[in-house]
Amino acid sequence: MLRMSSFTSSVNVIYSSDESPLKQENNSWGHVDIIDEISELTNNGISVGLYVLHIKPGHSIPLHIHNIMTESEMVISHNLICQKKSVSYGCAHTWHSAPHEYSNPNRFQQSILCIDSPAFIPTDEILVEGKPATNISMVSMKHYLFDAKSTFCFPGLFSSQQQIVLTINPSEFHSNSSAVLVFAFNLNDELLFVHHKKRGWELPGGKIEISENEIQACIRETFEESYCELEESSLQPIAQYKIIDNDNIGDVHIKSVYAARVKLEYQDCPFDHETKQRKFVSPLDWLTILNESYSILLHDDVYPICLEITKHKLNISTTN
Repeated sequence: MLRMSSFTSSVNVIYSSDESPLKQENNSWGHVDIIDEISELTNNGISVGLYVLHIKPGHSIPLHIHNIMTESEMVISHNLICQKKSVSYGCAHTWHSAPHEYSNPNRFQQSILCIDSPAFIPTDEILVEGKPATNISMVSMKHYLFDAKSTFCFPGLFSSQQQIVLTINPSEFHSNSSAVLVFAFNLNDELLFVHHKKRGWELPGGKIEISENEIQACIRETFEESYCELEESSLQPIAQYKIIDNDNIGDVHIKSVYAARVKLEYQDCPFDHETKQRKFVSPLDWLTILNESYSILLHDDVYPICLEITKHKLNISTTN
């Protein structure tokens, strides 16, 4: 059964798979799942179409306008470019007669929830040249979405058979995690990155030793990799994710993600461990993370999801 709730109305649509088989249309940039097209949803008989657009890696929905349809869209992935800017999970906008486009420079398929009123009219998908509309304000719905959804699944980075399952619901956290990842902010609301000698810039973290709990591992790993001391009372769990390798049945790694504040930064330290330096920067958007100087470990959806939760937990206000 599929339940979808529009962000532009109070409509709830419920289907069972045997009654309403999902229709699909393929095109040059990916494919569209046609959830439903309802001809008499409103009192005045205006039809409405509900769709999910899936953009293939390295492809784009070209610049286009609609003169008849009003199109409301919400990003339901984390790594998309809209109007030449990075947009995150939960960003929404209603388009009418405004040139707009999307592109997916990611390694994985990315998706958009779309509501057309009236239902999609092929001749009203008008390709145009020039620049996309500017001064577009994308409304963020992510806090509502995080309240409604606690588990996220997406592909792993190193194998087509690898899957990542991330939960933000503390009641679903396991007690047997083997590693930690730390989102550590200083008092200027800048995020701590460490430069791994092989992988590049990434967040501090690592394996939990036998004699440690998760809090102790966060403090130790952060200090070893950055020479920064965390405020222990600020540490709070925000997520946990499992890396599942379907090529090796039973091979599951669990990592706990923590938010924290940095209490002390030691200077003139000999970086002779796995890392060679540290830096504090404003939280990076996904386009910056794609830069080759940043670790591939940041290229999945763990970073953008956990960053949004961390900013909320630590009351950090940024434009990213």
